[in-house]
Amino acid sequence: MLVEFSTPIEAFIYILDLFGTMAFAVTGAFKAIENKADIVGIIILATITGVAGGTIRDVVLGKPLPNSLIDPSYVIITVITGVIIFLLHSRLRKHWNLFLKFDAIGLGVFTVIGATFAYNLFGMNLLIIVLAGMLTAIGGGILRDIFVNQTPIVFIKEFYATASFIGVIVFYFVLMFSDQLYIATIFGIVITTGLRLVAMKYNWNLPKVRGSRSFVISSVFRGFFLYFFKRHFLHTQLPSLISSFDNFGKLAHQQVTASSSQINELPQSKHFFSNLSTSNHQLTKMKDHNHPSCDLLVDCRLHQPLHLIHLNLPIFDMLVFPESE
Repeated sequence: MLVEFSTPIEAFIYILDLFGTMAFAVTGAFKAIENKADIVGIIILATITGVAGGTIRDVVLGKPLPNSLIDPSYVIITVITGVIIFLLHSRLRKHWNLFLKFDAIGLGVFTVIGATFAYNLFGMNLLIIVLAGMLTAIGGGILRDIFVNQTPIVFIKEFYATASFIGVIVFYFVLMFSDQLYIATIFGIVITTGLRLVAMKYNWNLPKVRGSRSFVISSVFRGFFLYFFKRHFLHTQLPSLISSFDNFGKLAHQQVTASSSQINELPQSKHFFSNLSTSNHQLTKMKDHNHPSCDLLVDCRLHQPLHLIHLNLPIFDMLVFPESE
């Protein structure tokens, strides 16, 4: 964060700050390309995404000039990043998942950078540390989406701002109990980056309002219903219900078996369709004798020979065929 370093921790934080600037500039350049921007638009959006968060933080906390204006390294890095993405976009877009991981690292770095900046100015003030850390982490991304006429993604999905908030809280309490800025910095970066990476892997999102008050009320009743269902039905009623279904299945199987046996024992006048060749011969003889039911049955017999028997129609009890010659 400073050009001249009085301690090694300041050099370490400065290097992390430049890395986070580059990581955020990459996401800004890709967003510009997605929205058909030219090279100037790509460089501008990369620069805004890379340095806007820290600039807003410095202005809010009352610093005369933001670091991004005092030290030209920040803007130089964003411009170079934008040009590289413009020239190598066709090759680099294949590695978009890698850049998302860089973005997660940048989120953790910027969160801790902002928190460290507030700590150096105001000491252990939790509200200012949280504000500075989150402004630095998500400010550039918010402006990036606004500039391309989109709702900031941190407002509608992605476990992004929440990861930054948790990282700031971890940074604060580790610093409080250990009084070691270096250890707090490492913990804050690891927690924020780790949460963001896990959220990307498992597609974590925060809950949203899906309806009016009636939806909330229905959700409450649904919760009570599910609790009752799991607590009482699954443990008491479900075993007996399964047993009832099992008994019903056995009974149905026995009845079907008995019915099949009865059908096989019926005389030929009631079971003449059981044998395909015999019943075809009988239907032919019915046709020859001008049987009154023949016109009705021949077509049905030829197309659905077995379904009529299964329907158990009363006509089978009334039909009597002449003996075969």
